Amino acid sequence: MVDFEDSSQLNQWLFRSTQELEECRAQANLNSREWLVEQDRIKAAAKAASNSADQVSSTPDATASGDVPSSRATSPVPSSGGAAATASSSPATAVSHFACGYTQRKMKEGSPPDSAAVQSKGPWENAKGNPFLTPQEESTLIAFYASKLPTLIGPKASISRLRRESKVTATAALLYRRFFLSNSVMLFDPKAVVVAAAFLASKVEDGMADVRFLIDGTEKMQAPVSQQEIIAAELSLLQGCHYDLLCFHPYKSVLALTEDLRTFLKSEKGQILVERGERPISGQDLKPIYDKAKTILEQVLAHSSDLTLLYSPGPIGMASLIVAQDEIFQQIQTQGATSTTPPPRIDFYGYVQQRFPENNKTASGPSPQSTLLQILPELCQRLQSLIAQKTTMTEAGMMELKQIHKKLKKVRAWGTSSGDGTKKSKKKKKAVKQEDNPPPPVPSAEPGGPPTPTHSNRTGEADDNVEPPLKRVKTEPV
Repeated sequence: MVDFEDSSQLNQWLFRSTQELEECRAQANLNSREWLVEQDRIKAAAKAASNSADQVSSTPDATASGDVPSSRATSPVPSSGGAAATASSSPATAVSHFACGYTQRKMKEGSPPDSAAVQSKGPWENAKGNPFLTPQEESTLIAFYASKLPTLIGPKASISRLRRESKVTATAALLYRRFFLSNSVMLFDPKAVVVAAAFLASKVEDGMADVRFLIDGTEKMQAPVSQQEIIAAELSLLQGCHYDLLCFHPYKSVLALTEDLRTFLKSEKGQILVERGERPISGQDLKPIYDKAKTILEQVLAHSSDLTLLYSPGPIGMASLIVAQDEIFQQIQTQGATSTTPPPRIDFYGYVQQRFPENNKTASGPSPQSTLLQILPELCQRLQSLIAQKTTMTEAGMMELKQIHKKLKKVRAWGTSSGDGTKKSKKKKKAVKQEDNPPPPVPSAEPGGPPTPTHSNRTGEADDNVEPPLKRVKTEPV
């Protein structure tokens, strides 16, 4: 209903329930843990082979007696050198896109979603004993970086050259979350991916943004990302989304429903849906509801794009109109009597029943009308809860993010990682730097003798044992 039924967004990227979505993310987490453990095993085997090769090359062999050629003596294990070289360089991380069509495959299997069973599989520590991130911790980190998108690109971007329509921000958030349905933050830098999503979304929505301004935006947010990182992350993002870049958002649904309401409410069936007030409803009465619904979508879609992974754009647009009308009347009640008369209240549920009758019911399942009426109350509650949430980061939330990020540094495959979790503080680094570059010694009067005394003591008085320095005397010309 008000949706493109043949679009890939509805057929390939829509999940039936929150449990199925969590199971998909748990599978991505499991795949990344297994990959990281396998890389640790390969590196350990390559290091052991390299050490054995060095021991064999350092011991005296049979070359002196002429039994073994000298070329073999210098390299007793030819394959170990290649393995060591492969282990020393960071291996290319495989990009996955199994989330595309995940629901269709689960429907064919007929098995219910079980994220707990997926999380119980696989290792939970790397070779050094550092614990991996859980799917819940990954979701927290992904949501944090997604919340920075409106500041990076969109109507309220910090850089004026990056101010675009709201659909660019919504597309970037949706592509970003689609990527991390199949991949993990332990294998790909979420900061680079979110900037690449903004860059790619600007091209998809015909609002091309210069990558240099995106770099300036990241620097202004005190999280700089280089051009090389953005381009590399964009290529991974394309693969992780299975090159499916077409995104539909509820903005057009809200506009289409508002235009349809404007004409339908004037008909005989439509007039019944309007509560009689002091005046009949007019087309201008729908403008505040439309503006409020658009504001709600701008606030919610970037911060919680899981809605677009669970619901199609049509129901989200209808729910935003219902929530917008409720908020407008709530504001009128809290503010008390106003100079302007309140607009008549619209029965949106009755509008769905009257405007979209059940004449296309099929034997395969319920009609679109009954499905929409069933999910609208739950969807409205989700929108209201998301609006009620504070957009600013609390102190407890920031501490949780710091702990997750600290945990990520020890197990991630990208960037520079200490591995064992050791981290030098700024004070220690400063102390080490002073030890490496000590201050120059004070010159002494005699070799090996005490240092030359200064011209004043600690009290600031002149020392009698030291002759004052000679002063330059100006001589006047004769």
